Amino acid sequence: MRKVLSKYQISWLVLLPVKGKCTKRDIALLNKMANFHPHTGYGIIGSGNAIIGKWFPNKKEAMSALKKIKGLNKPYRGYIITDKQFADMSIDFVKKENQLFITKKQKKESRLVK
Repeated sequence: MRKVLSKYQISWLVLLPVKGKCTKRDIALLNKMANFHPHTGYGIIGSGNAIIGKWFPNKKEAMSALKKIKGLNKPYRGYIITDKQFADMSIDFVKKENQLFITKKQKKESRLVK
């Protein structure tokens, strides 16, 4: 029998560019680095190429993946959020804006990756 994960167990690693937009080259580097297939690995989330994300079954695996990231073209701020927070993200496709709800603790645990 398969174990069912709750929306608070699943974690998302989201990378927000410090300045500008995400690049497809950075996404390709992340997937190559982590040995993920492009369709199941990191991808652009939301509107306006503003967020790179990938889900993990728990926070420990997401944190481990965040620590391994290096060699990207531009700096990103990496956050670990729950699946519930990911589902509550608001996306405005007209203005090409995304809004994530991140707690103070998650901001404190965030990491700058380059």
